[in-house]
Amino acid sequence: MVIHMTAQKYRFDPSPVHLKTGSQVRLFIQAQDRPHGFSINTYPDKAASTEALGLVFAHPEKCWRIEVGKDTEIDFEARQPGTYAFKCCVFCGMGHMGMKGELIVDP
Repeated sequence: MVIHMTAQKYRFDPSPVHLKTGSQVRLFIQAQDRPHGFSINTYPDKAASTEALGLVFAHPEKCWRIEVGKDTEIDFEARQPGTYAFKCCVFCGMGHMGMKGELIVDP
């Protein structure tokens, strides 16, 4: 599954993103206005960190840097259903703290 996302002025588009459990995902994110970042939980919301990872990344990072006009590629497998919060992790201005989104893995 291929997903294209943009990051700009304190929002990610699209969000929320829905996919099925077991999906192999190639996510391309591109900044539209200034550099941003992408950080996502590997466990679904409210899950204990002792459970199996819900999202397994080919090349895990705490914060992927998203550059203007350049696709950042993030490959992962969605192994567990649930809601995974993501956010901007590169300070991008006054609305930075509200730049969040959700990835929802359906059973």
